[in-house]
Amino acid sequence: AFGGSHLTNLITGRMVPMLSGMGDTMLVTLFVVWFAYRNALWMRKLVKVRLIYAVLFCLATLTRFINVMNATTSLKSAFPASQSGPIILGGLFGTGGGLLLDLDKVATGVASLSSLSNPGWGFVTPYVAAFLVVYIPELANSGAAFDYGFFGIKTDDVLFVLAFGFSLHALFYEITKFSLTQWLASVSSRSSTKPKVEEKKLSAAEYVAKNSPAAQKKKKT
Repeated sequence: AFGGSHLTNLITGRMVPMLSGMGDTMLVTLFVVWFAYRNALWMRKLVKVRLIYAVLFCLATLTRFINVMNATTSLKSAFPASQSGPIILGGLFGTGGGLLLDLDKVATGVASLSSLSNPGWGFVTPYVAAFLVVYIPELANSGAAFDYGFFGIKTDDVLFVLAFGFSLHALFYEITKFSLTQWLASVSSRSSTKPKVEEKKLSAAEYVAKNSPAAQKKKKT
């Protein structure tokens, strides 16, 4: 709430959420959740339960991606001359808070790299979502408008399904700790890397014989 949405609105000259009608409610809600988590031991223990954390993370991811897609749709409508702009700023809408947190971690020595220099799945996916928001209407031959639909289905429904898919991926990962993208990356790296051929270690006598003047002369001939 205080990261991506505020950064995006500041860059585009729009009103930041804190100054909107929902600003007070948002601030109070965030303070209550922060205070309860920080001071209530039972809440911290509850959140550490894997299944509960996975469900909460899934719902948070769903909300995040719906917000990213809505922001990208709004940016595309407000700035129709650009396609890259809404993608970059739409992705920033979902990653700005993480980047600010990374800045704090790097400054305090907790981390050495930020998500910008070492992007992970959580950083990349908002930009993927923003890209899909911009180009799904193009693939559906509906131009740049977002109200024409996609193969007979309303575009908003398609975007919700995509956001739901991202959230299910988050739920699956938190429960199983298996990431399909990491697995595909590892398979790709293994297939592109040639196996190393171990060189036979020579004994002292074999090394001398191999590098003797007679052996070198034989190689030349």
